[in-house]
Amino acid sequence: MSPGEEEILERILSEISEESLAEKFGIPLDSARLCYLPESVTVKDGFEFNEAITAFYAHLLRHTGSPTGQMKKDAVSAEALDLIERAFERKGGYKSALSEGVHGIHGACVWCSMP
Repeated sequence: MSPGEEEILERILSEISEESLAEKFGIPLDSARLCYLPESVTVKDGFEFNEAITAFYAHLLRHTGSPTGQMKKDAVSAEALDLIERAFERKGGYKSALSEGVHGIHGACVWCSMP
């Protein structure tokens, strides 16, 4: 391996190190979760559930600096619903997430389960 290739490899390994990934993703996400204070940990129905997860996801995006420009609510909502579906795919998908949002049977808010 040439010295230039070694330098490139070292930069790549540095970028994907545990510390670098925590600094770029983990810490900002954890900070966003900590400062988000929903009015309630449960919702009344599917409409309120969708509004709650959209608001939380928009908060995450703003807090982590992910969006560029104006965020469109429909696009943010679609992404949030997709994330919920994926996070709960082995637990029953959206219907299971909604049930958790309405009943709170596991003692935590649904958005705390989002990746």
